[in-house]
Amino acid sequence: MDRKSLVRRNARMLDKLGFSQISVADTRSCFDILAEKNGSVLLLKVVKNVDSLNRTSTDALKKLGEFLDAETFIIGYMNKGVKLPEDSSLDRHGVACISGSALEYTLVSGDRPVQREKFMGARYKIDGQALKRLRSLYGVSMRELAEMLGISKDSIYRYEKDEAYATSDYVEKLERFFKNRITYGELSGTRAKGKQRYAYKKLNDKLEMEFIELGGAPFELLGKRSNRYEVGECMDPRTIEKLSVVYKQLAELLKNDYPFFIAEKAKRSKVNGIPVLTKKELLAVADEKELVSLIDSK
Repeated sequence: MDRKSLVRRNARMLDKLGFSQISVADTRSCFDILAEKNGSVLLLKVVKNVDSLNRTSTDALKKLGEFLDAETFIIGYMNKGVKLPEDSSLDRHGVACISGSALEYTLVSGDRPVQREKFMGARYKIDGQALKRLRSLYGVSMRELAEMLGISKDSIYRYEKDEAYATSDYVEKLERFFKNRITYGELSGTRAKGKQRYAYKKLNDKLEMEFIELGGAPFELLGKRSNRYEVGECMDPRTIEKLSVVYKQLAELLKNDYPFFIAEKAKRSKVNGIPVLTKKELLAVADEKELVSLIDSK
C-alpha cells in the first residue's frame, strides 16, 4: 500500500471517531493530517518507513505541533526494514511514532502515550559557536547572561559546548536578547539569513509577537499573540493556488487562526479567499489589532 493510501486509511479512521480534519497528502508538507474534536487538535505525519524522516522534517513537525498545541504523532509501518509492531512506540528525533492501530486504540481508550516532545518541553539544539560569538559581541559573561535571563550558568556553558538541548522558553529568551537565531538547521544560505532578519527583527519587534520560522512546508512563518498566524510567501501561481486551499481549510477548522501570504508586490488581494499582504503593508501596522484589521479588509 502506498503512502497516500495509508493517509486515506488514517483519515477514514479519524472520520469514524468524529474528528473534523484536513488532509494534505497531495501537498509538500511537514504533516499529512490535521484533525480536531471538541477543541483537541491532532497532528499526524504518515510514513511507510519511520527511518525515512530526517531531523529537519521532524523539527518542523514539532514546531507546528507546539504552535497549534496539538498532540503530534508519526504514524509508521516499517522501521529499518522491519514491520513496526502494532503495540510499539518509537521515538524519531523527539516525536512519538506509533502504528495506525495503536493510534485508534489510544483515541478510543483515552489512554495517550507520553509524547517525548511534550515531556522534553520541545527541546532544540543550540549552535554553541553562534551563542558564544554573540555573547562576546554583547560583552556579557556567562554569569551575567544567566542572571539577566534566569538561565543557569551551567546550562549556558553546556549550550556553548554543544552538550545540551534547550527548551523553547530558553531559546526564546536567548534569541530575544541577542535579536538573532541560535538554533541549528535553519540559517543556511543568504536567503534564509535574510528571511531571519525580516521575520525576527522587524516583525517581532514591531508587533511584539512570537514569529518563528517553521523550517518546512507549508508555512514560511508562524506567529502567535492573541491569535495565531500562518504565513506563506508568494511563489509560482500553481503552488500558491494549492497552498491557498490548505490555508482556507485550516482557517475553517481552527477558528482563531489567520493565515495569509506575504508578497513584495501583490497582484491580487486574495488567493482562494486567503489574503495577500505586501511587506510594506505588514510593516506599516502598529499592533496586532491593526494586523487583524488589515487581514479582514482584504
